[in-house]
Order: sequence, then structure tokens, then C-alpha cells
Amino acid sequence: MPVLKRDTGHDGTVAYPKKFVTVLANGAINAGDVVKVETDTTASPDPDTYGAAGFIVTITTGNNSPLACGVATQTVADGEKVVVQVAGFNANSVISAEVIAIGDTVSGSANGDCRKCDSVGGETVWPFAVCVEAFGGTTNDGAILIMDKGWFG
Repeated sequence: MPVLKRDTGHDGTVAYPKKFVTVLANGAINAGDVVKVETDTTASPDPDTYGAAGFIVTITTGNNSPLACGVATQTVADGEKVVVQVAGFNANSVISAEVIAIGDTVSGSANGDCRKCDSVGGETVWPFAVCVEAFGGTTNDGAILIMDKGWFG
């Protein structure tokens, strides 16, 4: 059986494929928070000014938001630029709101944590990731594979 070549970089760490975008934060965001596209036209920064096409994000404030798009990679204050991972493997700083098994679809919780997606395919419920390393509970011991929704090119 052939051996697959993996890019391990100069330090031997596997370089998993990932995609990042830089956007503005509506409210304080912590590294590891699940974020969603901000569509509230009364928000500050105002999506009307910057475009409601994902240029402004906020932490998920309700379970199973269809607007959940990725995980913040840094802690920032309101109105600052924030880098968000929107595709690929993520095991860094992701906190779970509950036990999540391998293969479960993942959405955001009411406070920006990962949670098992209640259902898939409804009008308002869509996951943003799949669990690939199980979460034991309210911990950061798991990993997710973030699905690129294609919103950022």
C-alpha cells in the first residue's frame, strides 16, 4: 500500500489544510469562539456600511445558527479585526458545550461554544463543522473539521 506524503513543515508538525479570513468583530470575541455572520443592521460596526456578506462577525448567541461560519483564532475587542478559520481541521481552543461524538455534526451554542447540531436540513438549522475527535463534555479535548460554506470565496 502506498504511503501518503504529508507536509510536516520544518518542525515536524503536520500542516493540515485550513482557510482563514479577516473580518471585523461586533462585540468582544475570544479565541476559540464559534462566530456567525452579523446581519443585524443596528449592529456596530454596521453591516450596512461594510456589507452583510460576512465582513462582520459576532459570537453565536443562539443554538444552531445557520449563519455560523467558523472559529475565531484570536481574542479581540468590539470593532477590531479578527481572523476566523472558516475551513479545515481545528483542535485549537475550541470549547464544547456538551459531549460530542466523532461523526456528529457541530453547530454553535448560545455562548459561542461548539455543540451537537440538533438536526440537519431544517429551514434554520445547519452545522458548520463535523466532529473528528470526540469532546468529553464542557472541555476543549476534541477537534472539528470546519466545512467551507463558500461564503468567503
